[in-house]
Amino acid sequence: MPSSPGRWTAAKTGGSWIPSPRAMLSRVFTRLVGRRRRSTIALVTLAILLSLYVSATHYSDMEDLARGYGKHEGGVVKPQPPSSGQQSPAESDSPQQKPLVLPPISYGTNARPAFKEDTTFIADLPSQHIPYFSDSDAGTSTGSSKAKRLIIIGDVHGQLAALKKLLKKISFDNKNGDHLIFVGDLITKGPDSPGVVQLAMDLGASAVRGNHEDRALLLYATDNKNSYPKDKLEKAVEDSLAVAHQLTDEQREWLSSLPVVLRIGRIPGSGFSPAPWNAGDILVVHGGLVPALPVHKQDPWGVMNMRSLKYPIDETFRKSVRKALEKVNKAKADKLNKPIEAENKKEEELAKAEGRKPNLKPKVNAEGVSDEQVEKEMERLRAVDPARSDVNEDYFIAVPNDARDGEPWSHAWNRVQNGIENPTERSVVIYGHDAKAGLQVDLNVDIFAKPLNIPPSPRNKDRKKPPVVDDEDELRDPDIKKEAALRQKKTKKIGKGVRYAFGLDSGAGKGDKLTALIIETSANTGGGVVVHHSVQSVRV
Repeated sequence: MPSSPGRWTAAKTGGSWIPSPRAMLSRVFTRLVGRRRRSTIALVTLAILLSLYVSATHYSDMEDLARGYGKHEGGVVKPQPPSSGQQSPAESDSPQQKPLVLPPISYGTNARPAFKEDTTFIADLPSQHIPYFSDSDAGTSTGSSKAKRLIIIGDVHGQLAALKKLLKKISFDNKNGDHLIFVGDLITKGPDSPGVVQLAMDLGASAVRGNHEDRALLLYATDNKNSYPKDKLEKAVEDSLAVAHQLTDEQREWLSSLPVVLRIGRIPGSGFSPAPWNAGDILVVHGGLVPALPVHKQDPWGVMNMRSLKYPIDETFRKSVRKALEKVNKAKADKLNKPIEAENKKEEELAKAEGRKPNLKPKVNAEGVSDEQVEKEMERLRAVDPARSDVNEDYFIAVPNDARDGEPWSHAWNRVQNGIENPTERSVVIYGHDAKAGLQVDLNVDIFAKPLNIPPSPRNKDRKKPPVVDDEDELRDPDIKKEAALRQKKTKKIGKGVRYAFGLDSGAGKGDKLTALIIETSANTGGGVVVHHSVQSVRV
C-alpha cells in the first residue's frame, strides 16, 4: 500500500485511497510516455524490417550477379575460382569448352555501365584452326605445313589498306587452312574501322576484345559520352562514340561477341619444339596477364588495359622501413639533446637567480628520411633476409596498371615463365596495346629482377588512378618520367632467357607499321612436329 503523503492522500474514503492531484498528473504523464515509447518502438521495428527486406532483395540481386563469376570490389569485378565440384575453364581437358561469361565489368576507376549483352571472358580457338603437320605435308620441299598457319595480327586501328597489304605479303589463304587472329583494337584512329571489322568477319577471323572495342561498345550502349568522367580524354571518347555509330548492327554484334582471352592451347606434338613453342598453353589477349595468377582469376579490365604491374607488399614494406629509419634518426637526435637539455636547465636556474633571460642552446632536430634512403635500406634488408626477396611467394602479388609507373608486365611474365622447370606448365602470351614499347618479338630476352616500386613524388602522391589514355598520348608527367627513370636504374638484369610474351603493336594507329606473327609447323626428324614462327610487317 502506498504510504507517501506526497503521492497519495492520507484520508481513506469508502475503503479506497484517493490520489492527490499531483499523483493524478504523474499517472497521466506516465501513460502518455508509455504510449509514445510504444509508438517509437513500433516505428523502429518497422524500419528494421524494411531494411532487412531491402538488404535481402539487394543481396539476392548481387548473388545472382556474382554467383560463379566474381566479387565486386570498388566497382571492379574480381573473378573467383569455381566452387568445389565445378571444373574451371582453365583446368578442363576438353578441347571444346563453353565460354566463361562474366557480368558487366568496370572501366578505369569508375563502375562500368551494364552492357545489354553478356561479355565472354575466356573462349577456346576451335581445334580445326590449330596448326598441325600431316603426313601429306612430308613430301614438300621445305617439309613445312602449307595448309595450317595461324596469323596473329597486331593493333590495326582502322588501317584497312595496310591490313590488305599485309595479308597479300604473307600470301594469306583462308581457303587453304590459314586462320587470322587479331589481338584487339581493330577500330578507331585510322580511316576505315568498319572496313577492317567487315574484312575480319568475311575472312572468318578470330579476335579478342581490346580496350578500344570495349570503350566504343560501352559508349554505344549508354549512348552518352557524359557517362565518362570528365578527367578522361575527351577526344578519345568522342572518336570511339563516332566509330561505334559508323559500325553496322552486325559489326557491333560481332565485336560484342569477342572474348577477353582467346586460348589456343597446346599445339599437338609440339614437345619436340624449342622453347617457347613447347609450352603447354598459348594465349591471346589485348593488354596482358598477371603472372602466377590462373587465367580464370584474372581481372577482365586488367587483361584489356594493363601495361605494368605494381606490388602492394612493397608499399607495406616501404612504410615499415621508413618508420624504422625515422625512429633511428629520432633516437640519434635524443641522444645528442640530452647534454644540451642538462646545460639548458642549469642556464635557466642561473638566469633566474641573476634576474635575466636564459641563453639556451638550440636542440638538434631529427633528420628526415629521403626516398633514396628508404630504397637503399630495402635493398639491404632483402639481401640479408630471403623472406623479403623473390623467394617469398607473397612478393609476386601484383596489381595490373594501365600506366607505366610499374614493372612492364611482359618483363614479369618472361621472368616467371623462365623460372618454371616443366615446359608444359609454361604459357606463351601474344598481345598488343603497347605501341610505345613497340614490337616485342626477339626470342632472346634479358631477365630482370623484380624492381622496387618507387613511391610517388609529393606532387602526385594523392593522385588517383591515371586516366585511360591512347597509346600515342601516353602520360607525360615529368614526375612520372623521373620515377620511371629511377625505377629503371634500380632494375637489375639477372640473366638471359627466352621470350614468352610477344608484343605485336608496332604503331599502326600512329601511321607506323602493322605486324603479323605467323605460327606454323614442320616435321621433326625424330618424330613429332616442330613449331616455329616468323614475323612480317608492312608500312602503313
